[in-house]
Amino acid sequence: MELEMQWDGNPSIILDIKTYVGVALPVQVKNIGFTGIFRLIFRPLVDEFPCFGVVCYSPRQKKKLDFTLK
Repeated sequence: MELEMQWDGNPSIILDIKTYVGVALPVQVKNIGFTGIFRLIFRPLVDEFPCFGVVCYSPRQKKKLDFTLK
């Protein structure tokens, strides 16, 4: 199954990164968005519900990822 997905969100993720000298630097990631076509593979097929054992996914084409880093 191939799905074309587009997701645009406005999360605000703040990471506290510590350096070797002991100084903590806050790094903010926000305005995350991605667009792309993903392939879903359901395997192996089994006799019990939900009728498959694993779902694998992979990007089908070059995807677009955009975010703001402060």
